[in-house]
Amino acid sequence: MSTQDLTPLPQGAGYGVVVGLGLAFGIGMVAVNRFLERSMNEKSDHTEMFMVANRSVGTGLTASAVISSWMWATAIIWTTAQGYLYGIAAPFWYAAGCSIQIALMTVLAIHAKVKVPNGHTVLEIVRLRYGTTAHIIYIFLCLVTNLLSVTSMILGAAGVITALTGMHIVASTFLLPLGVIVYTVAGGLKATFLTDYVHTLIVMVILCFLTIKVINNPSITSLSSFYDILVDADKTRDIAGNYQGSILSFKSKSSIIFGLVHSFGDFALVIMDTSFWQKGFAADTAATMPGYMLGGISYFAVPWAVGTTTGLAAIGLEKTPLFPTYPRMMTTDEINAGYVLPYTVMAVAGKGGAFALLLVVFMCVTSTTSAELIAVSSIFSFDIYRTYINPKANDRQVIRVSHWTVILFGIFVSAFATALHYGGIDLNWMGYFLATVICPGMFPLAFTILWKKQTAAAATIAPVLGLASGISVWLGTAYAYAGELSVLSTEAQLPCLWGALTSTFSSAIYSIVITYIKPDDFDWRTFLLLSEVKDSSDDETTPNTPIAENKNLDSIVHPYPPQELKRMNRAAVIASIFSAIVGLVTWVVWPLPLYRDWIFTKPFFMGWTTVSEIWLFICMLVAVVYPVYDGREVLGRAFRILFRFSTEKESTNTVGEGSTSVHIGTEKNITEGQSSDNSSKISHQLQLTFSGFTGLWKHPQDKGGDFTNLEYWINLAKVLEEGKFHGLFLADHLGVYDVYKGPANPNPALLSGAQFPVGDPFMLISAMASATKSLGFGVTASTTYETSPYALARKLSTLDHITRGRIGWNIVTSFLDSAAKAYGLDEQIPHDERYARADEYLELTYKLWEGTWQDDAVQRNPESKVYSDAEKVRRIEHEGKYFKSTAANQLPASKQRTPLLFQAGASSAGKDFAAKHSEVMFLPGLEPEKTGAIVKDMRKQLVDVGRAPDGIKFIAGFLVIVDETDAKAQAKYEEYLSYADLEGMATLFGGWTGADLSKFEDDEDFAFTAVAGIQSLIQSWSKTIPNSNGLKWTKRRILQELALGGVHPRAIGSPQTVADILEKWVNIADVDGFNFSYTITPGTFEDMIKYLFPELRRRGVIWEDYDVPGGSARENYFMDGKGPQVRNDHPAATYKWK
Repeated sequence: MSTQDLTPLPQGAGYGVVVGLGLAFGIGMVAVNRFLERSMNEKSDHTEMFMVANRSVGTGLTASAVISSWMWATAIIWTTAQGYLYGIAAPFWYAAGCSIQIALMTVLAIHAKVKVPNGHTVLEIVRLRYGTTAHIIYIFLCLVTNLLSVTSMILGAAGVITALTGMHIVASTFLLPLGVIVYTVAGGLKATFLTDYVHTLIVMVILCFLTIKVINNPSITSLSSFYDILVDADKTRDIAGNYQGSILSFKSKSSIIFGLVHSFGDFALVIMDTSFWQKGFAADTAATMPGYMLGGISYFAVPWAVGTTTGLAAIGLEKTPLFPTYPRMMTTDEINAGYVLPYTVMAVAGKGGAFALLLVVFMCVTSTTSAELIAVSSIFSFDIYRTYINPKANDRQVIRVSHWTVILFGIFVSAFATALHYGGIDLNWMGYFLATVICPGMFPLAFTILWKKQTAAAATIAPVLGLASGISVWLGTAYAYAGELSVLSTEAQLPCLWGALTSTFSSAIYSIVITYIKPDDFDWRTFLLLSEVKDSSDDETTPNTPIAENKNLDSIVHPYPPQELKRMNRAAVIASIFSAIVGLVTWVVWPLPLYRDWIFTKPFFMGWTTVSEIWLFICMLVAVVYPVYDGREVLGRAFRILFRFSTEKESTNTVGEGSTSVHIGTEKNITEGQSSDNSSKISHQLQLTFSGFTGLWKHPQDKGGDFTNLEYWINLAKVLEEGKFHGLFLADHLGVYDVYKGPANPNPALLSGAQFPVGDPFMLISAMASATKSLGFGVTASTTYETSPYALARKLSTLDHITRGRIGWNIVTSFLDSAAKAYGLDEQIPHDERYARADEYLELTYKLWEGTWQDDAVQRNPESKVYSDAEKVRRIEHEGKYFKSTAANQLPASKQRTPLLFQAGASSAGKDFAAKHSEVMFLPGLEPEKTGAIVKDMRKQLVDVGRAPDGIKFIAGFLVIVDETDAKAQAKYEEYLSYADLEGMATLFGGWTGADLSKFEDDEDFAFTAVAGIQSLIQSWSKTIPNSNGLKWTKRRILQELALGGVHPRAIGSPQTVADILEKWVNIADVDGFNFSYTITPGTFEDMIKYLFPELRRRGVIWEDYDVPGGSARENYFMDGKGPQVRNDHPAATYKWK
């Protein structure tokens, strides 16, 4: 090949890949991101998703991301060049340096996850521990690290693209980041994980192809001939510092220097580059250690196999006509610019190989550039904007700054790389120089996470002194060796090695010396003050500070439960051992026996190269196949949702509304890969009153009439736990429905059995709890008529002890006038006053549950004759508008302390109350869009009161009638409807709305009648019931629609039909669950267990077992791994006495 044919591809190919493919990835990421927002509730316009991917990335994707994070263009370009320059040892030392870095990052990532669970950037940690001065210094050091690392990537990649296509290097330098900016702005860190995967898939497949092609081409036909060619090349080539100057000797002075400089530089890069910390914060707690370990071991093969095959092939092929530069040798400028790899690929694979390499380089540089852009954006948005410019910045404001930073930094880094190119700076210079500049902060920053004695002075001064020392030694030795300071002298190996060593270890020495002048004793709990960013609207004014205002460390509770902390601490120990083993194997046990006066024999060389190739293919499996297997349930769900979105038709099975008496809560995927395998499943909870829909008690299969028999309740609880229901929720009301045919007429309720008679649900729970282990129990109690908060707190504490934390309280304020009269009042207390009274009621119960007993107050010590430590029990003093109490709770702290709190307020006062107190909220609504609007508003209200937007589980009402086929289910519905008592339904409706339907004519069209609640129901029915437009909404027709399901939608059909309807509601309404009404008991639940649940499990959206078997109601509802007690942002937590 002549010297005029050095560019095998046209410029159009370069522009097509850099611009076309880059923008295609950007547009694709926008589409994927919108799908994730709509279907999976992963919203990149929320900071927790943009910055740390909701801390939910699983093991497979973490391992793939680790491999991709180290898959720099320089990793394959520079390794190939060094293999060409120094022989077979150089690629190995590069690989060894990378693997030990990843291993050590595993240790740091786990320590960071444990000590700083809400961290976004490592710089937040620095500021919290050391203050503003240190923070500013490390901002500078980290920005320099990000700038130089991404610049070296772009320089190397642009050089290769120019070599392959003839594309002007300035054009490639500026256009490379373009597509990256688009998809990074669109998707945030989750985008980098997802695009990392796609990029890594393409890169690994091509690298496997190219490395095989190197040993199977017209000049090199096998490993045996490869060895023979290298032996021939050895005769005319003498590598200084190698044993006998041989390419095939592992005893290579220059290779070790290269490995050391690279290792020091990349050690620092891992620690000082905030993108690596972010991926550690983003990984799910269970995925951090195995993901990093698996990725680190697998990645070893990439530089080893690629550098060995392509670097040595360049030596063997350079003097053949196949090589692009033939008959001349490559120049120093070409080698330093990274052209060895593209020239070798051109020689062995022609234009096809050249295009494949073009894709590899593009994928490598864009993937790593994306992570760097996110890292820099996090520094500007969190550590500069949110810290010094707008400390109360809300989520939307932080995201806006992040987006602009990505755009502006992308433009700046392109300009900077162009300036370096014209200044004569190439890939080789950047590779050797990098360590001197970025190493000084490495030890002080690692000490920030690992060493509690390091002082602020040490952390601040040491990197500055280390940087000055390193640069002085680097420049001084460069001048001493070469007699001048120039680009060539300052990129020489030895000056760069001395500079890197000085920068690294002098800063460590400075830190230790300064620290021991006056050592610190840092309390790691301080890191728990870092907070997540709350989602909010543009005009949000709620304080959203990065550091929690509560500075009492004794009151801070770690967000991870004790068992999770224990597991992660154990993982940290394992990771430390793993790091030590990796270091010993790759730097001592494996290489030292080879570092002797010996040249590789043919069998050893063939085995060496074969093992590297096999390892490379294993790396491909880990990076490409394992993430798909690990995320198979999520991917399956996503594809099913995507398919349904593309083929969705209006269902003919969603009809009507009705009241709620049996509920199964269904919880959607909010995040993937949390601490429990079941955390992303649909959950289910049942609610039951003492009587079902009116008239169904006449059905021969209904057993609800046995509600006065305890065995009925015990057997029902067993059925529900066997079906893995979340809980049995016992709804209740006080008084009788007496509006219909009234006033004050109880006869319709008595005749129809319209939720009358009703017993006390409290009396049933202990018996059912004794027959179950995991089933939760919700009980209703009125803050209006349970007149003593002290007495109710005692009852609920008793139940929480007896059930081992499986109790929940449905907070109601009561609404029937008949209840008021039953309790001696002339009329009902005004609506808003009932909620004001309820608010104080809750405050007093919180004080009793959370603030009167410490966890270890009960001693039961026969030797000291102390049952309870009097110093750990105290009385609270409460005097408010409605209640006065001086007391301690009569029972010690139970598992949950405060029971799981349910509430169903739909009024303005009720919603305000729910935003403050509720943990599970029942929702009205026939249309998912309208219910979704309520959820959206409530999430905003949660933020307004200082709670997380997911602090409430929102549950919508539903009636499910399911059978093998749609026809059978419809027939079952018709059968149930024949038993319905419309007089009883009118009785219930009168109680709910205050409207007495007996005063209206039977044929009157209620669509034109102003009756409370009727017209909105008719409007929704008209939209959701097929063929209902134009029909007359008479009293009878309305009561028939209400008769089964009440004021909630219905899903009637086969398991597939019902499951589709439920998933549609989950996706559109943004609800966390459903309350499923029952028609007959236990038949409705048995049908669900038999027909519906297998289908939901087949789809991967319902758990196989409880998230925490034997756990508390709160643990199994929230499935967040944060333990049985109220979350830190709940008002009850403020009263906790520790």
